[in-house]
Order: sequence, then C-alpha cells, then structure tokens
Amino acid sequence: MAKKTEKLDEKILEVLRENQAKANNAIVSLGEISIRIRDLEKELEKVEELEQNFLKNYDQSTGTINTELQNLQKTYPTGEVDLQQGLVIYDVEE
Repeated sequence: MAKKTEKLDEKILEVLRENQAKANNAIVSLGEISIRIRDLEKELEKVEELEQNFLKNYDQSTGTINTELQNLQKTYPTGEVDLQQGLVIYDVEE
C-alpha cells in the first residue's frame, strides 16, 4: 500500500502546536508540584517529630509535677502550693 503526504492546514497546525505546548507546560508544572509536595511532606515529618518531642517533654513534666504534688499532699493534706512565692499554704489544727 502506498503512502501519500499532504500539507496540514495552518489553522489546524497552529491549534495542534498550541495545545501541545500547553500539554508540555502542564507536564512540567505537574512535575514541579510533585516535587513541592514531596518537600512539604518532608517538612511536615520534621514538624511532627518536633511535636512528638514536645509532647513527650510535656508528659514528663506533668508526670513529675503530679508525683511531687502527690508527695506534698501526704505532708500537707489540705495544702495549696504558691509557685510564685515558693510557699505551701495549709490548715493546722488549733
């Protein structure tokens, strides 16, 4: 079977070229977005790791506070702690 060659109409050719350029630009933009998403995911992992470290520190601190308050409660059953002045205020029997 023989092949025939024919020149495309300039209007059709222009439409095809413009849309091919748009498609190529979209591909490049999608690649850039994909890389940006990857970078953001890595950054989010770091932030989540920091969050976990702060939560761990918070849990340790509140655990220590609760333990110390329980110990103080044994000595001063009705006591209140004033951290600003460094005092414990408690009832005494008269």
